[in-house]
Amino acid sequence: MSRRCWTRLWAVTDTGFINRKLYIDMLNEIKRRWTDINPGLHALLYVDNCRPHRPSAAEALESNFVLQLASEGLHCFVFPANCTHWLQPLDNAAFGCFKRQLGAARAEKCFESAIFDQCEGSLTVDDVIRAEKAAMK
Repeated sequence: MSRRCWTRLWAVTDTGFINRKLYIDMLNEIKRRWTDINPGLHALLYVDNCRPHRPSAAEALESNFVLQLASEGLHCFVFPANCTHWLQPLDNAAFGCFKRQLGAARAEKCFESAIFDQCEGSLTVDDVIRAEKAAMK
């Protein structure tokens, strides 16, 4: 299986940042897809230490979503704070390439906007998909 055929999902919030609800929805989707393809097989996810990935102090142990997922075979390993820059090599490799492609697409849109004065220079979903495909070549 090549990287080009991996399933890719996108999600957005009003703020543009991940929140707890979106994180839980994402993990539920990962769990659903994983158990469909690999029934009975446990999975280990590595996540950074940003706020939505951690339970709040007020969250009761019985309702802790990450513990619930672990009991269902999806285990989350949370990196210690302030170390993702050297623990997440994808930030420099695959994601770095994607960010460069996305930045180039954004610069092109801004240039076209300035020259032709036909749009405000914002990227569309199609622009993001083209940048993602270019990054995965």
